Amino acid sequence: MGKHFYIHIPFCINKCQYCSFYSERPESDEVLLNYKNAVIKEIELTSRDKDMIETYASDEDMDTIYIGGGTPSVMPPEFLIEIIEAVSLNFGVDISKNPKTEITVEVNPFTADFNKLQALRDGGFNRISIGVQSLDEGVLKTLGRLHDSNTAVNTILNAKKAGFTNISADLIIGVPGETLEGVIKDTKTLINLGVTHLSSYSLSIEEGTPFFTKYKNLYEFVDEDLERQMYHGLRSSLSEAGFIDYEISNSSLPGFESRHNGCYWKGSEYYAFGAGSHGYVNSKRFAHDDNYRSYIDKMSKPDVLLKDICKIEECLSTEDKMREYMMLAFRTKKGVDFDFFSRKFNENAQKLFESELKTLQEKGLIACVDGHFAATQKGLDFANIIFEEFV
Repeated sequence: MGKHFYIHIPFCINKCQYCSFYSERPESDEVLLNYKNAVIKEIELTSRDKDMIETYASDEDMDTIYIGGGTPSVMPPEFLIEIIEAVSLNFGVDISKNPKTEITVEVNPFTADFNKLQALRDGGFNRISIGVQSLDEGVLKTLGRLHDSNTAVNTILNAKKAGFTNISADLIIGVPGETLEGVIKDTKTLINLGVTHLSSYSLSIEEGTPFFTKYKNLYEFVDEDLERQMYHGLRSSLSEAGFIDYEISNSSLPGFESRHNGCYWKGSEYYAFGAGSHGYVNSKRFAHDDNYRSYIDKMSKPDVLLKDICKIEECLSTEDKMREYMMLAFRTKKGVDFDFFSRKFNENAQKLFESELKTLQEKGLIACVDGHFAATQKGLDFANIIFEEFV
């Protein structure tokens, strides 16, 4: 039965113009060491906490570990390896040479040379997510990325050379100055380089970022129809290459879907460690403060308790969880799996949500496919209307 773990590394060399995730520039190498030790201590504390262990609801999938950020590749690889070893030791998760565990690490091309990638692969990571974002120099400059196109290409090649066979890349579409031709060219280049998974995100403008000041009304700078053409052009190129559009923002070759992200879309529970991370255990969503200094300080105290570093943000009722499952399932190509819903909730989704499903069908946003209700092509473009039915 699957258990899932997310570890947040809140460090970046440089904050990208569009990014709203919690991250800061590390003050010293000592900070990185102290942060690693604090995360490992939290892992150990959690594994000894009766409520966190006995109430955790495992799911039907494989175990997954995901180290994200921020920029995890800012950390020395041995620190990241020590963290997954701590998860293995304290939770019995397999991280052997050929594990039955998906172990992902995010990297930025600017901070991931071949030696670091080789160390990560040798240390147990078997999936890598590379923050390419674009292969167009102008777009990269607009986004505030530190790497250039050649560095991104070489990072993918080096990941393959290091032994990674499960390689994901990120692309951002709808950036001011970006073109449809450029997006399709980038997509085909990544396919030819041998990535097995691609995540494509439409640029969103978040309050508090430099982009909020510069591009607050984004569609004054990027035509909405052009952004949709980019999305469909990218997905079409991937489909022609044998990729499956298995989720609204994610495509992969068969067998290379992100198992960890899949746990979110199924409403599975997951542990979370580190400053700025969010978890979900025993029907409760919990969060850590966006402050790595406070996190390190609290974790250094011998009598620290989990309640000192985590706060409960929300307690989900069964109805909340059922509605959330419906909403998230419509993000995926498979859509709502009624058999899975019945096993998970002991309820009939078609009867419970008969009105909502009928309304969405009549609007042409969902359709019944192979016994599952899934979003139509129109539904993907107006996904928020689907989601609103289950909020």
